[in-house]
Amino acid sequence: MTNKIAKLVSPELKVVSQVEGVAVRAVEVELIKATLAEADFLAPGQILRYNQNGMQTGQVRVAKLIVVLTPEMQGLGKTYSVGESEPYQSWGITYAQTEQAEVSDVTIYLYVKDGIVETEEVDKLAKRYQGLLLTAIWDLTHPKRAGDKEFARFEGMSEYNKDKIQETWWEIKK
Repeated sequence: MTNKIAKLVSPELKVVSQVEGVAVRAVEVELIKATLAEADFLAPGQILRYNQNGMQTGQVRVAKLIVVLTPEMQGLGKTYSVGESEPYQSWGITYAQTEQAEVSDVTIYLYVKDGIVETEEVDKLAKRYQGLLLTAIWDLTHPKRAGDKEFARFEGMSEYNKDKIQETWWEIKK
């Protein structure tokens, strides 16, 4: 009975690649869903809604989740190497409103530079994308609150990512 209820409230989940020469295989959907549930990503009205300029504008519930590996730089979660002006990874998100109010189909876009795809081993590349998705999950479930210090909502994120990155969510083929 619990499994049936979980399937009804758990969103559909899909992982795809738009990066030329990179394919995602053996996606462990149940592991990803367990992590999403643990972070309350699946709770009603739990994830943040961002507008185009990166400002938080409320919260939504997820009906479907698509994770897209993309060659396009994204506007959120930008990470830079020392001395670089262009991020080596970033993530973005789009929301497609469903018929239900405050429920959306969500697409999370994960970006890694071409140079990294060309030079990194597939196992490390798979962990890099997984780590970026973990960062997005944390960011989407930890809203900025009035009175928070600048980076207060990110406290605990690196420990969370480090523990979860040990799981294998997918294989990358190139």
